[in-house]
Amino acid sequence: YDKTGVRLTPYTFHLTAGTHTVTVENIGDSFAFNDIVFAKPEEIKSYDEVSAEYSAYKKYDGKQQVIEAENALYRNDYSLTAKADTGSTDISPKSAVNSMINYIGGSTWSQPNQELAWEIGAPEDGLYKLGFQFNQNTVMNGSAYRWLKIDGKTPFEEMKAVGFPYKTAWQYQDLANENGEAYLFYLTKGTHTLSLS
Repeated sequence: YDKTGVRLTPYTFHLTAGTHTVTVENIGDSFAFNDIVFAKPEEIKSYDEVSAEYSAYKKYDGKQQVIEAENALYRNDYSLTAKADTGSTDISPKSAVNSMINYIGGSTWSQPNQELAWEIGAPEDGLYKLGFQFNQNTVMNGSAYRWLKIDGKTPFEEMKAVGFPYKTAWQYQDLANENGEAYLFYLTKGTHTLSLS
């Protein structure tokens, strides 16, 4: 991928049929490889295309599932640490007497390709809405953008650039289109990984 973030999608390489040699040269610090994978580039459909296949699924109507963002499953950068906002009562968890770790990211989550992931549980097969409580007070009169993936895959094209608009206070928004209609995500029963980069 492009470490500057100018190009969002991973690099693709044209290979002819047959055997090829891959050479990796170290030009700096030490590192280790686990494996090298050649895979088909991800094909991402639009929400209209994906949702056209939703007629066989039912909407989840059970209890709302809340994931505390500070409890990330993993992060790919050491600077992405959980922190405490003691100046707001609009955030969870909160305490009148103790400083509580209650968010992650902020000004340290500003570089391309930094990623946070969380484990989410789906009580049953179905269509789910996703919403976020967030504070984006850095990009004045604009939005900060994140790429959302579920289980390592982009659910649909619109999730490549999820906008979080500016406001000086904490806010909540469901992921929705420009008309305010909430996007629906099909999840099978069980545990999934949701990531934002």
